[in-house]
Amino acid sequence: MDVFESLPSNEKVGHSMGGVNICAAMENFPTNIAVAIYCTSIMPTPDNFDLLQLNRQDSQFIFDSSEIATAIYFGKNFLEITMYQLSPPEVANLLLSAGHTVTAVDLGASGINPKQLPDIPTYSGYQQPLTDVFESLPSNEKVVLVGHSMGGVNTCVAMEKFPTKIAVAIFCAAIMPTPDNFDLLQLNQQDSKFIFDSSGTATAIYFGKNFLQTMMYQLSPPEDLTLCLSLARYYPLYRNEISRLETTLTSANYGSVNRAYIISEDDLVLPVETVQQYIKNFPPKEVETISGSDHMVMFSKPQELATCLQKIATKYI
Repeated sequence: MDVFESLPSNEKVGHSMGGVNICAAMENFPTNIAVAIYCTSIMPTPDNFDLLQLNRQDSQFIFDSSEIATAIYFGKNFLEITMYQLSPPEVANLLLSAGHTVTAVDLGASGINPKQLPDIPTYSGYQQPLTDVFESLPSNEKVVLVGHSMGGVNTCVAMEKFPTKIAVAIFCAAIMPTPDNFDLLQLNQQDSKFIFDSSGTATAIYFGKNFLQTMMYQLSPPEDLTLCLSLARYYPLYRNEISRLETTLTSANYGSVNRAYIISEDDLVLPVETVQQYIKNFPPKEVETISGSDHMVMFSKPQELATCLQKIATKYI
């Protein structure tokens, strides 16, 4: 509704999707809509607004005090069989279909994590969702930990804190410091935006569309860039003393965990020369290279990445 209320009085929109929401917008703002396009969506008549009834299979509901369903959480089986049955498989799906268990973690104030940047002033708060995963593991269970891009830092911190819980840590187009050198990569961020604190120190970055398009997603399907732009949030940059102490690495812990590196050959964010320096400074046990992939290797070469992950994992689990 906010979008329509912000339109100039003489402006109309030409395309939109999402059944019930379209109907409500058409009812409230009929003069601002040039055409409403329903794409595989509910389209009721003015006098019949009954919603579609489906077998929701393994979906879960929330009920009010009168036992009327007020919300639904679509189950994995329903989504897989009924909604996404012809959609292309991504890395997680490829690993799941091969019999692996996959846990994708949204870190603090990232992805769909509900926290906001002010809620997590230090690195431990940002890391907490991954910490929770490790703390929930059975005492005799180990995982294959995969970190991508700046997720390499989270991988390092988890290795430092839970070295006995990790069978192998895989750095995929990711930052991989040595135990005594944790300098982060400096990049020309182009059209990216920053948040600064009172001392003028950058505390968060919002990656600009041009930077994402030309540096990170240049070989990925355009729909993945579009999805990224719709979900993008500010990325925290922790430079305070508490966070520095929380990310201290040691040879005894971090350095004791098996490591592997997957090089993305056409990565412009972490070019091969930079990655080769990581590998020279702190050699991992395994190195794999994926050709024709950009920084977002999980989108540009999902099948190849899944194959590499499985190849490495089978050596350690």
